Amino acid sequence: TPITDGATSAEPVIAWLATQPTDRPMFLMVHNRTAHFPFVYKKPSEADDPTGIKTLLWNTPGLREDDNDGKPGMAGGTSETGVAPLAREDPLVAALRTGGAPAERAWRSAYAEAVTWADRDIAAVMSALERRGRLDRTVLVLVADHGESLWEHGEMIHGISFYEGVVRVPLLVSIPGVSGPDQHGALVSHVDLMPTILESVGAMPPAGIDGSSLLPVLRGE
Repeated sequence: TPITDGATSAEPVIAWLATQPTDRPMFLMVHNRTAHFPFVYKKPSEADDPTGIKTLLWNTPGLREDDNDGKPGMAGGTSETGVAPLAREDPLVAALRTGGAPAERAWRSAYAEAVTWADRDIAAVMSALERRGRLDRTVLVLVADHGESLWEHGEMIHGISFYEGVVRVPLLVSIPGVSGPDQHGALVSHVDLMPTILESVGAMPPAGIDGSSLLPVLRGE
């Protein structure tokens, strides 16, 4: 949904929660793209964008030109089948190379602001759960699908290399009645999430899957 000042992209989720009964189980998955490329949700002013980086992000082909309504993020991937040659260097990458440190700071600023908006979306959903009396009896899992390169290794975004900033992602889990250390050093993966959720609600994971329940880790065992 579009982002406007004073609102969040979580409004459809909040509206849906308001229609759900509070006395029966519920499953909700929210896919939030607020902090996803291209990181901007409104056209920047010239004063706010002296390097032109944020304007290039706003004018990302396939997003703003066709769908200029303030929706955050865009889907990744390509429609090409097989390996396709690049006709020219990406304009954003070219602008970063020529713009130097100010251009890098502008990109990082756009990303940081997008992450702040994602925090707002998450807080809005949490508040909606609390208003419905569900927050303290809900299994909560917050995870990113990938991180971002921010020119530390001469690349932006993700999907090219496997640096820590791309593959080491946030994972926060809260399960009613399960207590342990606030932080854990165990190496875990997205494949561990399904067996964790199933065990936490008293269900048995299907045989032969990858991944293991994280409940022992969460308990500090």
